[in-house]
Amino acid sequence: MKISSPHAGTGLMCRPLGAALLVHPPEGPSATVLELARTLPPEPGYTVVVVDPPELGGTALAEELAALVPDRRPLRLVLSRAGTGGPRSLAYALAERKQTEVIAPDGEVRPVADGFAFVAGGAGWLRFRPGGPPRPAGLRYPVPAWEPGTPLRRLAPGAGLVVEPIPAGLWLRPGSHPDPAPVLGLPCQAEMLTVVLEPSVPVPEICRLLAALPATARTRVRLIPHGTHERAGEPVGQLVADESGAPVTVHTGLIGWAFATVLSYWPRRVPMPAVPKVVRYRAPLPGLAEPHPGVFRLTEDIIVETVQSGLWVRDSTEPMNGGEIRAVPPDPHRLRVTVGDPGTPPSRTLADAAAGLVERLEPAARQAAQLVFAETPPVEEEPVTQWMRVETAPAEEPEEVPGADRIAPDHRSGPAEHEWLRRTLGSRFDGYAGAVSRLLAQRPGLRGEEETTRFSEAVITDLVAVRAYAEGTSQGFDRALRTGTLGAFRPYAGCIVSGLRRLPTHRGPVLTSATLDDAQRARYRLGEVLTERGLLHALATPFVELPGTVEFFVLALTARRTGFLTGGEGPEQERVIFPPDTRFKVLAVTEGRVLLREVTGAGDGQDHPALARLTEVVAARDKVAPGRREELETPARFDHPIGLA
Repeated sequence: MKISSPHAGTGLMCRPLGAALLVHPPEGPSATVLELARTLPPEPGYTVVVVDPPELGGTALAEELAALVPDRRPLRLVLSRAGTGGPRSLAYALAERKQTEVIAPDGEVRPVADGFAFVAGGAGWLRFRPGGPPRPAGLRYPVPAWEPGTPLRRLAPGAGLVVEPIPAGLWLRPGSHPDPAPVLGLPCQAEMLTVVLEPSVPVPEICRLLAALPATARTRVRLIPHGTHERAGEPVGQLVADESGAPVTVHTGLIGWAFATVLSYWPRRVPMPAVPKVVRYRAPLPGLAEPHPGVFRLTEDIIVETVQSGLWVRDSTEPMNGGEIRAVPPDPHRLRVTVGDPGTPPSRTLADAAAGLVERLEPAARQAAQLVFAETPPVEEEPVTQWMRVETAPAEEPEEVPGADRIAPDHRSGPAEHEWLRRTLGSRFDGYAGAVSRLLAQRPGLRGEEETTRFSEAVITDLVAVRAYAEGTSQGFDRALRTGTLGAFRPYAGCIVSGLRRLPTHRGPVLTSATLDDAQRARYRLGEVLTERGLLHALATPFVELPGTVEFFVLALTARRTGFLTGGEGPEQERVIFPPDTRFKVLAVTEGRVLLREVTGAGDGQDHPALARLTEVVAARDKVAPGRREELETPARFDHPIGLA
């Protein structure tokens, strides 16, 4: 918008307003000039003069301005085209008249949000000094930290592309001119260089532009895709990170209803779904509790998480295949509200909560919202309103032959598995990692001999996996591990098993249970050795209420203590987890109890001492009435028939 006024006559007035001097006709300034003068910040060493003049020639107006601005400090003259014409310009005449430096625009001054002024359609701000030629002084005032060295004029780098300066930074687009209005309206940020990308721009050209920027600007870049940028199922931010080998920040500034507003992509070392970290976000509704960053409590048992594609409504338990939801790229035309977990039909309660959430969203978000069930039951679709359309995400197929996909008990996790876990947990990884780091500071023995940065990261990642698993209640992963059909869960299993190896061993009696039918009971025969293919949870205390119909008393040798890792309260502080493929020998069987010992080698010499010790624990448990035993927070984790898949 041009900063000028068609008022006739002379007799200009000058008055301070904000950090500037405002020069205007007697009848007052225009609303645009008034607002600009109020918002412009001061410039150290300069007097900022905002002018809304009558139609006067350069020399006449220069004389009036020289009289109205009496001090001899350098000036920044905010008046469209005051610097156009070089030696014949108003700015040059004023610099000569006052014998001081004058910075003025060669082009139109456009007010920008947050107190910036951008010069469009010319050479930008020019610096005039008495007796000398004008010199470039940038395009923006105040000068952003990233501007020096960035293009000041439109460039044509090739491939039919144009790099065009805009108030917020740069616009990389094809030669044909898209609608500039949304792009020109983006605010300028002093510490962040915005690069707007059109959908047809090739990823190598984006990387070439970023590489050509000066280092001070390159480290401050944030990309803003304009339009749909998904390419072969991948968001453009991830593709640029992979191609450039450097982290990339993506802003959703052109999607007005987005809740995840800033995303961070890291180069992938292995092929895997692109799950960015949500760096900045806003709450879907005011007043919601936020137990984790970007995760809000909708009801007692239902949460809504901000993800790159929109919102995810799910149970409070963290599913380990959540990366499938977090990897869905944003769509500029709709707000995706995903309901439930992949591979699990959502309950009616969950669907109703999601529909109620959409009804309460702000108008723009509500209009763009679309419910998407992670998996729809095959019977009938949920009822939808006019603004909803149900989609179904296909369940992930196992990656290997069923029954053969297992993790060895001595497995050590690698970088690919660590990468998978960090991306799958998303923003929750940082919270878990912080808690684990504090624990390692208190218990340095958990680090073992791995003291290098790379090894320290491996320790933290493995223990994060164990903590996330121990806090969960979903049975899908446990079933996949026991049946040897890990598929997409394989990296998760690798980190958990590797993490368990780092934890202290518990040697002694433990207790767990199972709900058994008659056929399952018959499988526990005296002297039988059973192999548990999954992760067996047990408790190193006999005074706890268990969910099953049969109690298992086990003498453990290699179980790993995990209670201190989760930081929970109550009897689950005494939790232990046996690694996969642990073997157990049946020592005694009664109507409601099975006594076993862990088998680590050949020979039956340990049976009698083990049975005697377990019998003592049974007697101690019987002295405590069931009503006086402690309750468990996650009883389902302690309800599994040992050795039966």
